[in-house]
Amino acid sequence: RKEEILLEMSEEEFNLRCTWDFKFFASRFFSKRFGYDPQSFHMEWIEAAENNRRVVIEACPGFGKTTMMGVAYPLWKLYNNPGFVVPVISKSLGQSTMILDLIKRCVYDTPILNDLLPSKPDIDNRTTLRLTDDRVLYCKPNSDNIRMVQADLLIADEVAQYTNGPIFKRDVASRVNSKHGTLIAISSPVHETDFQQELKNTPGYKTVSTRATLDGRLPSDGGKSIWESKFPTNYLKTIDLEGVSAF
Repeated sequence: RKEEILLEMSEEEFNLRCTWDFKFFASRFFSKRFGYDPQSFHMEWIEAAENNRRVVIEACPGFGKTTMMGVAYPLWKLYNNPGFVVPVISKSLGQSTMILDLIKRCVYDTPILNDLLPSKPDIDNRTTLRLTDDRVLYCKPNSDNIRMVQADLLIADEVAQYTNGPIFKRDVASRVNSKHGTLIAISSPVHETDFQQELKNTPGYKTVSTRATLDGRLPSDGGKSIWESKFPTNYLKTIDLEGVSAF
């Protein structure tokens, strides 16, 4: 219910706070859906996105890359900015539509957010979400078919899996140029020469690498979990023993 989101605030006070406080926005709208509030390392990602035009976010599976940066962050920008355009790019159209479906559920099912829906929403459109005041979110595969889109924010999900780097650099990354927008590439590493590593070494990209432990040591070497409430250190030790390298 709307009252559970606003709590004791007026809508005017609430909306004003949402204009500048991502953590407040995400906690009020998504803590129950996601099962957690933004953590300090999530806020490091937000800070990087707010202060750089091209950002690579590298983190372990399950640490909220897609939910925070592929869902909550784009919705925060759309909520506060009429006319805002966000394409979400994945290796395949199927992957990107999964993210769009999650964003749609957040908008359709959440009071206040669903005020952004037009009077006659296009419910059956699998690749586009159109909101009031010319706000648009697209999902696209990594291909040259995105050339007509001019983006304020572009989210590239799981870029380590991309196999056509030249198309991304030439046809996808350039979509933010005309509007002086922001590109955020998010992924868990796949191998030492994957496309994410290539982007990290590309001039102009700010990289934020989030390890599963506070000091970067493996749990078996005394490393403590960076997110103890969701990934307790003892649990990380069992993953460590299984030979998982993405710490």
